[in-house]
This record gives sequence, structure tokens and C-alpha cells, in this order.
Amino acid sequence: MGLTDFKTIFSLFILCVLLGAVVYLLDVYQKKFGSAIDFSPFILPTIEAILVILGAIIARELLLVVIEKSSTRHSVDLAKSLKTVINFSFFALTLLLIFAIFSKDLLVLTIFLAIAFVMVLYASRDLVEDFIIRLIFLATPSVNIGDYIETGEIKGRVQEFGPLFTVIKRDDNTIVCLPNKKLASSHVINYSKSPHLKLQDSLELPVSGNNAELIANKIQQELSLSGFDRTKVGFFQTAPGKTKFIAAINLNDPASTLAAHKTLTKVLKKIYSEFTSETQH
Repeated sequence: MGLTDFKTIFSLFILCVLLGAVVYLLDVYQKKFGSAIDFSPFILPTIEAILVILGAIIARELLLVVIEKSSTRHSVDLAKSLKTVINFSFFALTLLLIFAIFSKDLLVLTIFLAIAFVMVLYASRDLVEDFIIRLIFLATPSVNIGDYIETGEIKGRVQEFGPLFTVIKRDDNTIVCLPNKKLASSHVINYSKSPHLKLQDSLELPVSGNNAELIANKIQQELSLSGFDRTKVGFFQTAPGKTKFIAAINLNDPASTLAAHKTLTKVLKKIYSEFTSETQH
């Protein structure tokens, strides 16, 4: 909890104490000089209300600190959603307790607030549904921020789970805001959850025996120099004096498929050009 949080709590505490002092002084004034208004019935409920407000503020701040500390292990967006839920819950509970302190008929008050709460939820059911879906996305490992997904005609990387929309960055760097409800009801392919993507190409050269093995090793080295560490090069004889080489790459990131395919083709063309130059000389 930072210094600003302590200042806020201390300021609210002073404000509540001042309010309590005003009520107490009004009661003292009424008893000493007389007044048409009797303030004595309001002193105890006011003190109880002040304690409820202070308790709610302190509990809320402590919970927010716990969430802030644990957000390094969990999604930052999930922490934001939990903060929203906590703020709303503490506001509603504090309001209910204060009403209960000053109200004579708690049952009637509770029923009235419950009906009002249900009406508010029904009027904003679409917003509530999108918000709940957002919490489900953030709490489940099916789709995470940073995952590369495909849903319908949209393919890209998840940037953010907003209260109403999921932000997706496509391969051409355009941003798509997809409603959470639509994403939840659509078929989603999560490429980032796949163990790997396999990309391969082939090359045929008029070599055999030890020369074929040397060329296979050279292809492996060129792929390693190009930044691919999960590669495999195989070869087999297709005809007397001819060998076909198959180079395979395992990719972790589907967004790099196009660039990887270009690099693989470039490496094989380089091997072919070098082989052709050597045989001509």
C-alpha cells in the first residue's frame, strides 16, 4: 500500500471523525439550549455508519493490495476485473449496511434493494454478460493474452480482453475489436496452444553416397545460421545418382510462417546455386 493510499484513508478517517463530532456537538447544543430537533437518536447510528465506512475502506484497500501484489503471477487484465468487482461489491455492501443502521424495517429495505438490483442487472444484461465472459476468458487457460488465434475470418494475436470487446491485432497490424459474446459463441482455433507447426520443403540434386550426406549437413548448418534451432534434414535416393533432400522446420509462432517459408526456400536455393557452381567448375 503506497503513501497515497494511506493519505486517502487518513483523509476519509478525519472526515468521518469531523462528521461524528458535528453530530455530537449538535446533540450537546440541543440538550443545553434546547431545540426542536432531537439529535440523540442519530449519534449511535452515525458512529456505527462511520465504523462501517472505515472498515469497508480498509478491507477494500487490503484486498486491492493483495491483488496488486499477485498480478505479477496472474493476468493484469484479470486483476483489473477483480478490482472492478471489489469496488462495486464494497460500495453495495456499505450502502446496504448504512441503510440498515438507519432503517427501522430491515426486511422491507432488503427486498426493495434486491428488486432494484435485479432491475439494474436486467437493464444492463448485455454489459453484464460481456463482463462475465471477460472474467471467464481471463480465468481459464483456453485463450490468453498474446495467443495467436483464428475465429471466422479474423486471424491474429490477442492484445487485450476489454470489459466489452476483445482486441485482436491481425498480421497486417490492423486492430479488430470483437465483442466478447461473439468470441465466446464462435469456433476459435488457438495456434499458440499447438505443440508446434511443421514447415518443410524439398530439393533434388544429382548426388549420392557421402556427397549426399555432406549436402544434408550443409543444409542443416545453413538453417541453424538462419535462426532455426528445431530443424531436421532427411534425404533418400530417387534414382541412380540422384538424391532428394527434405528440410523440415518446427515453428512455435504461427505468425512467422510466411517469413520462415521464405527463409527455407532461400536456403535451398543457395545450396542449389553453390552445388551448380561447383559442378560447373
